Amino acid sequence: MELIKHEVMKFTRKDTFAIPDSENVIIRLNDQYHIESKDGKRLTKSLTKISDFVNGIASYEHGEEAGLITPEGKIIFKSKHDKVAVDGELIRICSKGKWGFMNRDMKVLCAPKFTFLEKFNGQYSRFRDEHGKWGIVSKSGRIVVKPKYSFLGELTGNKIAAQNYKGYGAIDIHGKEVVSFEYKKIAYLEGKTKLFNLDGKQCVLD
Repeated sequence: MELIKHEVMKFTRKDTFAIPDSENVIIRLNDQYHIESKDGKRLTKSLTKISDFVNGIASYEHGEEAGLITPEGKIIFKSKHDKVAVDGELIRICSKGKWGFMNRDMKVLCAPKFTFLEKFNGQYSRFRDEHGKWGIVSKSGRIVVKPKYSFLGELTGNKIAAQNYKGYGAIDIHGKEVVSFEYKKIAYLEGKTKLFNLDGKQCVLD
Protein backbone atom coordinates (compact mmCIF):
# COMPACT_ATOMS: atom_id res chain seq x y z
CA MET A 1 0.00 0.00 0.00
CA GLU A 2 1.12 3.57 -0.68
CA LEU A 3 1.02 5.63 2.51
CA ILE A 4 -0.40 9.09 1.77
CA LYS A 5 -0.77 10.64 5.17
CA HIS A 6 -0.13 9.85 8.83
CA GLU A 7 -1.68 11.62 11.78
CA VAL A 8 -1.33 11.16 15.54
CA MET A 9 -3.90 12.93 17.73
CA LYS A 10 -4.73 12.08 21.35
CA PHE A 11 -3.29 8.55 21.06
CA THR A 12 -5.34 7.88 17.90
CA ARG A 13 -3.31 6.64 14.93
CA LYS A 14 -4.72 7.38 11.49
CA ASP A 15 -3.05 6.33 8.23
CA THR A 16 -4.31 6.92 4.70
CA PHE A 17 -3.39 4.60 1.79
CA ALA A 18 -3.96 5.16 -1.92
CA ILE A 19 -6.04 2.71 -3.98
CA PRO A 20 -4.62 2.28 -7.52
CA ASP A 21 -6.77 3.86 -10.26
CA SER A 22 -9.28 5.20 -7.73
CA GLU A 23 -9.87 8.48 -5.90
CA ASN A 24 -11.04 6.54 -2.88
CA VAL A 25 -8.59 5.64 -0.10
CA ILE A 26 -8.09 3.03 2.61
CA ILE A 27 -8.13 4.47 6.14
CA ARG A 28 -6.41 2.66 9.00
CA LEU A 29 -7.72 4.00 12.29
CA ASN A 30 -5.79 2.34 15.09
CA ASP A 31 -6.17 -1.36 14.22
CA GLN A 32 -9.29 -1.07 12.05
CA TYR A 33 -9.64 -0.37 8.30
CA HIS A 34 -12.32 1.17 6.12
CA ILE A 35 -12.64 2.79 2.68
CA GLU A 36 -13.44 6.48 2.27
CA SER A 37 -14.31 8.64 -0.74
CA LYS A 38 -12.17 11.67 -1.59
CA ASP A 39 -14.65 13.92 0.22
CA GLY A 40 -14.37 11.87 3.42
CA LYS A 41 -17.53 9.79 3.09
CA ARG A 42 -17.17 6.40 4.74
CA LEU A 43 -17.98 3.61 2.28
CA THR A 44 -17.52 0.47 4.41
CA LYS A 45 -17.87 -0.72 7.96
CA SER A 46 -14.75 -1.17 10.08
CA LEU A 47 -12.73 -4.22 9.00
CA THR A 48 -9.79 -5.93 10.66
CA LYS A 49 -7.84 -6.17 7.39
CA ILE A 50 -7.88 -4.89 3.80
CA SER A 51 -5.11 -6.15 1.51
CA ASP A 52 -3.49 -4.28 -1.37
CA PHE A 53 -5.80 -3.90 -4.36
CA VAL A 54 -4.85 -6.01 -7.41
CA ASN A 55 -6.61 -5.21 -10.70
CA GLY A 56 -9.58 -3.68 -8.93
CA ILE A 57 -10.21 -6.07 -6.05
CA ALA A 58 -8.76 -6.70 -2.59
CA SER A 59 -9.33 -9.25 0.12
CA TYR A 60 -10.69 -8.27 3.51
CA GLU A 61 -11.18 -9.88 6.90
CA HIS A 62 -13.54 -9.07 9.74
CA GLY A 63 -13.75 -11.50 12.63
CA GLU A 64 -14.59 -14.87 11.09
CA GLU A 65 -15.72 -13.22 7.84
CA ALA A 66 -13.42 -13.01 4.81
CA GLY A 67 -14.07 -12.04 1.22
CA LEU A 68 -13.41 -9.64 -1.66
CA ILE A 69 -14.11 -5.92 -1.90
CA THR A 70 -13.95 -3.25 -4.64
CA PRO A 71 -12.40 0.25 -4.38
CA GLU A 72 -15.97 1.57 -4.07
CA GLY A 73 -16.42 -0.47 -0.90
CA LYS A 74 -18.75 -3.04 -2.45
CA ILE A 75 -18.37 -6.56 -1.10
CA ILE A 76 -18.52 -8.83 -4.14
CA PHE A 77 -17.75 -12.12 -2.42
CA LYS A 78 -18.25 -13.41 1.11
CA SER A 79 -16.18 -16.50 1.58
CA LYS A 80 -16.96 -19.61 3.54
CA HIS A 81 -13.18 -19.94 3.80
CA ASP A 82 -10.91 -18.64 6.56
CA LYS A 83 -8.63 -16.51 4.38
CA VAL A 84 -8.60 -15.08 0.86
CA ALA A 85 -5.54 -13.76 -1.02
CA VAL A 86 -5.73 -11.99 -4.41
CA ASP A 87 -2.93 -12.93 -6.84
CA GLY A 88 -3.58 -11.23 -10.18
CA GLU A 89 -5.88 -13.54 -12.15
CA LEU A 90 -6.24 -16.04 -9.32
CA ILE A 91 -7.47 -15.90 -5.74
CA ARG A 92 -6.04 -18.25 -3.14
CA ILE A 93 -8.51 -19.54 -0.55
CA CYS A 94 -7.81 -21.15 2.81
CA SER A 95 -10.22 -23.37 4.72
CA LYS A 96 -9.36 -25.13 7.98
CA GLY A 97 -5.66 -24.60 7.36
CA LYS A 98 -5.72 -25.97 3.80
CA TRP A 99 -5.15 -23.87 0.66
CA GLY A 100 -6.61 -23.96 -2.84
CA PHE A 101 -7.56 -21.33 -5.41
CA MET A 102 -10.32 -19.97 -7.63
CA ASN A 103 -10.54 -17.55 -10.56
CA ARG A 104 -12.09 -14.07 -10.58
CA ASP A 105 -15.45 -15.55 -11.55
CA MET A 106 -15.34 -17.30 -8.15
CA LYS A 107 -15.01 -20.71 -9.81
CA VAL A 108 -12.94 -23.02 -7.63
CA LEU A 109 -10.13 -24.48 -9.75
CA CYS A 110 -8.45 -26.36 -6.93
CA ALA A 111 -10.28 -27.16 -3.69
CA PRO A 112 -8.38 -26.37 -0.47
CA LYS A 113 -6.09 -29.35 0.18
CA PHE A 114 -2.53 -28.00 0.52
CA THR A 115 -0.97 -27.00 3.84
CA PHE A 116 0.95 -24.31 1.92
CA LEU A 117 0.41 -22.71 -1.48
CA GLU A 118 2.58 -19.80 -2.56
CA LYS A 119 1.69 -16.94 -4.87
CA PHE A 120 1.71 -18.09 -8.51
CA ASN A 121 4.86 -17.44 -10.53
CA GLY A 122 3.54 -17.25 -14.09
CA GLN A 123 1.54 -20.42 -14.75
CA TYR A 124 2.70 -22.41 -11.74
CA SER A 125 2.95 -22.47 -7.96
CA ARG A 126 4.74 -24.59 -5.40
CA PHE A 127 2.66 -26.37 -2.77
CA ARG A 128 3.22 -28.57 0.27
CA ASP A 129 0.91 -31.45 1.16
CA GLU A 130 -0.19 -32.78 4.54
CA HIS A 131 2.88 -35.05 4.67
CA GLY A 132 5.29 -32.12 4.24
CA LYS A 133 6.16 -33.02 0.65
CA TRP A 134 6.47 -30.39 -2.10
CA GLY A 135 4.98 -30.39 -5.59
CA ILE A 136 3.89 -28.01 -8.35
CA VAL A 137 0.36 -27.10 -9.48
CA SER A 138 -0.70 -25.21 -12.62
CA LYS A 139 -3.23 -22.37 -12.85
CA SER A 140 -5.78 -24.82 -14.19
CA GLY A 141 -5.56 -26.84 -10.96
CA ARG A 142 -3.60 -29.70 -12.54
CA ILE A 143 -0.79 -31.24 -10.46
CA VAL A 144 2.23 -31.10 -12.80
CA VAL A 145 4.77 -32.33 -10.24
CA LYS A 146 3.55 -34.81 -7.66
CA PRO A 147 4.36 -34.01 -4.01
CA LYS A 148 7.32 -36.27 -3.39
CA TYR A 149 10.16 -33.85 -2.63
CA SER A 150 11.29 -32.70 0.81
CA PHE A 151 12.46 -29.43 -0.80
CA LEU A 152 11.72 -27.51 -4.01
CA GLY A 153 13.54 -24.34 -5.05
CA GLU A 154 11.92 -21.25 -6.55
CA LEU A 155 10.25 -21.60 -9.95
CA THR A 156 12.43 -19.01 -11.68
CA GLY A 157 14.69 -20.92 -14.05
CA ASN A 158 14.79 -23.92 -16.36
CA LYS A 159 16.20 -26.09 -13.58
CA ILE A 160 14.40 -26.26 -10.25
CA ALA A 161 16.43 -27.38 -7.25
CA ALA A 162 14.86 -30.33 -5.46
CA GLN A 163 15.67 -32.78 -2.70
CA ASN A 164 14.60 -36.39 -2.34
CA TYR A 165 15.81 -39.31 -0.23
CA LYS A 166 19.03 -39.53 -2.30
CA GLY A 167 20.10 -35.89 -2.00
CA TYR A 168 19.86 -32.66 -3.99
CA GLY A 169 19.33 -32.48 -7.75
CA ALA A 170 17.09 -30.58 -10.16
CA ILE A 171 13.91 -31.08 -12.17
CA ASP A 172 12.15 -29.13 -14.90
CA ILE A 173 8.67 -27.65 -14.51
CA HIS A 174 7.10 -30.95 -15.58
CA GLY A 175 9.00 -33.02 -13.03
CA LYS A 176 11.62 -34.50 -15.36
CA GLU A 177 14.99 -35.04 -13.67
CA VAL A 178 17.58 -32.76 -15.31
CA VAL A 179 20.33 -32.96 -12.67
CA SER A 180 20.89 -36.24 -10.85
CA PHE A 181 20.18 -36.37 -7.12
CA GLU A 182 23.76 -36.95 -6.06
CA TYR A 183 24.60 -33.71 -4.21
CA LYS A 184 24.58 -33.31 -0.44
CA LYS A 185 24.64 -29.53 -0.03
CA ILE A 186 22.87 -26.50 -1.52
CA ALA A 187 23.77 -22.80 -1.43
CA TYR A 188 22.62 -19.55 -3.05
CA LEU A 189 25.44 -17.38 -4.40
CA GLU A 190 25.07 -14.18 -6.46
CA GLY A 191 21.57 -15.09 -7.60
CA LYS A 192 22.56 -18.65 -8.57
CA THR A 193 21.73 -21.96 -6.94
CA LYS A 194 24.76 -24.15 -6.34
CA LEU A 195 24.67 -27.87 -5.58
CA PHE A 196 27.88 -29.37 -4.28
CA ASN A 197 29.65 -32.13 -2.36
CA LEU A 198 32.56 -31.77 0.04
CA ASP A 199 34.81 -33.62 -2.43
CA GLY A 200 34.57 -30.59 -4.75
CA LYS A 201 31.96 -31.81 -7.22
CA GLN A 202 29.42 -29.09 -7.93
CA CYS A 203 26.67 -27.94 -10.26
CA VAL A 204 25.36 -24.38 -10.76
CA LEU A 205 21.73 -24.18 -11.87
CA ASP A 206 20.53 -21.61 -14.44
